[in-house]
Amino acid sequence: HVGLLIIKMATVDDVPPLEDMSEVLQFQSRLQVQSQPRTKGATVESVATPSSALPSSSNKAPESEKQEEKSSKVTTQTSSNSSKAFGGLKKGFLSGPSKPAASPTSAPAAAAAAPTAAASTPISPELLKAYYYKRLFVDFAPPGLDAGTISIRDVCRIYLQGLTWVMAYYFQGLASWSWCFPYFCAPLPSDLVDLDVLYGQIAVEFSAPLLPFQQLLAVLPRSSAALLPPALQPLLTTDLARFCPLEYGFILDKHKRGWRDIAIIPFIDEAAVHAAYSKAVQATPLSDTEMQRNTLSTSHLFARTPDTAQKLVSPLPSRLPDRTVHVGHKPFSPWPLPEGLFRLRLCDGCHVVPPPASFPSLKMLKYSHRLAAIGARPFQTPSRSESLVIQLSGSVIEDPTMTAAGRAEELQRRSLELATRYLNKLIMVDYPYPVEAKVTGVADESGVWRLSKKNNANKVSLPKPWASTVESTRTWYQTERGIDVGPIGILLDVRLFTGMAATTDGRLVKQFADSAMLIPAQTVPAIALRPDARFAEVAAPAAKDRFYKGMKAIYLGSKYYGEPCLIAAKRMTDEGPQYDVQILQAHDARQESALADRSMSSAGIRESYTKANLIAEDIGVTALTIARITGTISVDIGEGITLEAGLAVKYARKGLMVAGYARRVEDPRRSDSTYWEFSAKTIELLRQLKANFPDLLHGLDADPNKDVYPLDKLFLNKDTGTPVADPAARLQALLVWLRASPAAALPLTPCGSKALSAHLVQSIEELQQRLPVAGTDTLTIRNVTNDELFSPLSVDVHVEDMTVWQLGNRVISLRTNGSVPFGLKGTIVGLFQQKIEVAFDHPFLAGSNLGGRCHDFRGFTVSAGSLLNLTMRQYVVNPAAKRESAKKEQQGKKSAPRNAFELLDLA
Repeated sequence: HVGLLIIKMATVDDVPPLEDMSEVLQFQSRLQVQSQPRTKGATVESVATPSSALPSSSNKAPESEKQEEKSSKVTTQTSSNSSKAFGGLKKGFLSGPSKPAASPTSAPAAAAAAPTAAASTPISPELLKAYYYKRLFVDFAPPGLDAGTISIRDVCRIYLQGLTWVMAYYFQGLASWSWCFPYFCAPLPSDLVDLDVLYGQIAVEFSAPLLPFQQLLAVLPRSSAALLPPALQPLLTTDLARFCPLEYGFILDKHKRGWRDIAIIPFIDEAAVHAAYSKAVQATPLSDTEMQRNTLSTSHLFARTPDTAQKLVSPLPSRLPDRTVHVGHKPFSPWPLPEGLFRLRLCDGCHVVPPPASFPSLKMLKYSHRLAAIGARPFQTPSRSESLVIQLSGSVIEDPTMTAAGRAEELQRRSLELATRYLNKLIMVDYPYPVEAKVTGVADESGVWRLSKKNNANKVSLPKPWASTVESTRTWYQTERGIDVGPIGILLDVRLFTGMAATTDGRLVKQFADSAMLIPAQTVPAIALRPDARFAEVAAPAAKDRFYKGMKAIYLGSKYYGEPCLIAAKRMTDEGPQYDVQILQAHDARQESALADRSMSSAGIRESYTKANLIAEDIGVTALTIARITGTISVDIGEGITLEAGLAVKYARKGLMVAGYARRVEDPRRSDSTYWEFSAKTIELLRQLKANFPDLLHGLDADPNKDVYPLDKLFLNKDTGTPVADPAARLQALLVWLRASPAAALPLTPCGSKALSAHLVQSIEELQQRLPVAGTDTLTIRNVTNDELFSPLSVDVHVEDMTVWQLGNRVISLRTNGSVPFGLKGTIVGLFQQKIEVAFDHPFLAGSNLGGRCHDFRGFTVSAGSLLNLTMRQYVVNPAAKRESAKKEQQGKKSAPRNAFELLDLA
């Protein structure tokens, strides 16, 4: 629940649908909801109905009628020992709440008047607020809390205590072991006022932590009872069973986002846990080993110790090697807090420093603010409500004293001034989140200033009409940023900073986006650009300093190209530094070449693809039906709920496909047209679909143009054209069949990408396993020069030409600080613009299975700039050095290698 305090701040939008208003109006009549901010010390009446209107231990209400309804509430039932019992969610159904029965002692006049008032009273914010607290706090008050005493102010105070608990835990120490937030939802932000007054009312309970087994009793569900000692396992089904319900309800998110549903599970009672635990261990004492496990031991503080090294034995040697670490530890006792509460102060050893250059701030420009409905799009769709809009000022067009001619002349003068000042320079853009950008153009209504090859500013014609460009730019700022930039007279053409990149000579340089972005001149702060030390360009090191003894590198000589090596010795000569290097893996380049040849051959195996119209003739349906079922169709199952069903091997609107099942092809007859083709595996799935669900295909064929299919018209008998008897059962069977299809487990990839299907990746993995294991004998190559070495990378190399990367190429990882270990080799199995999917030769901790296409821990998607291509060599040593390296390698090798194809058993 503490996590919910930070993540889910409730809004009126979270209020469940209003259906039965009578109780809420009765409730509101006893609740003083204040729409204006309160002054310090103001009081708020309790959020409660009379005790007679709510079930409690002393005044039970009869079990009320349960009704199945689509709402954001849960099923509850009354209980004799708590204000509300939990559970009642029937398996397979989403049930609505039971309505609290009216008490015989409640006022009959109010009850009679409520329906009329409900019908005529508009749904005001005050009424929504009353409904929110009534349904989510009073109706769902946990056992132990008197629903008749809950007040908004108390809820806000306890919520604030939760925030301070979290802050204290992370920065100063644990405030309390026993405290928890006692509600299922957060208060509304409009009620979080006068927090300084509430903060002074927070009281802290000091308590001891639970023993390890007691903690497990408090958090484990019944199904995990086997994790407890035998003496304690029965407690989850006996003494503590009420805290571990088998069925329970949810407060459903009204937008059907399951991850925002709130489970109505009983809050644990610490006293009940202590009592049940003591009773169990008295009856069956714990063993000595269990007693040792159940001990609160000393906490330790770990810190880096540069002067002390120790070996850390890996718990997963097959995934993670042993490490030498410089870490020490000492006993540490941070709890409880001396003051008992979080105090706003710097942690020990911290100092106030200026914010980084990219720290966001509204104060960089002169602005005002207002509320307006501008169609802001924080979640893709335009908002119909008012938004807080930042209004900028300072545009030349806004000067009312200027004539039209004077304004045009002033704009041209200013655009030339900005071009002189900014072209090819760095500025801060994207207010109020400053990002570096390089200015490539300055535009006004008469044209665009750009730099010529001779570095002179020249004005060229506009590529697009000025009016539409200005309007689209202003609209983008309003809808995407919530900023009204005002009238636009000058636009800057900029390329955003995207990150740092390394060069082959060791420099670190800034990279900028390939595509330009238009920004209004009035959004650029007049303040000077403050350098960001995190992204400072670094000059190339001197040749004598590029490599040092003990450093790892990549060898670029002819025979062992791309092999990791260790600098064993360094010496200076008249021609520059020379090194003795030890090859760490000693795979002959011919072995890599043979493996790449065979992998590329596998990658080049073309799976046959067929057009949809030819498949339709084979299956016996229309081509449009093939197009619909190979994607997804929407099925209306009633009550406004729709489900998606289909083979899902393509998503035309999103430009996605499943590799090996579908592909989008450009129509050679029309440059702006494409069509879909499907592989033999998809055709086989369609045949199986027809054999199992002919009524589905007949229903789609009857009307293949529907956006949403009603469930009762989706499955039609072929002979009669009438709906089947039980369409719900047919839909359930269809969904089960679709989930079991081999395509369901595979990932979607962009249509413009190239990716190998699962069976081709697996065949490449088999080839990788046949690559001989590198010998243990150290191969030393002497007198190596700088040109024959490539230094490891801390950032990616900038890659301009992606054509050198092909499916089946062999690659090696160059990054020393990335997810993929330095020097790990693999084979390219997917290409996505600047990203590359690689099936690596060996598993590593951060590896994946590429959506089921390769073995676990072997796959990863990496940037092209973090890899060295071993097949299409990017960095070729000059001819003289190449001949010299071949001679050195021959001297260092003890015996000639066998034929590479023989080594791979491919000859």
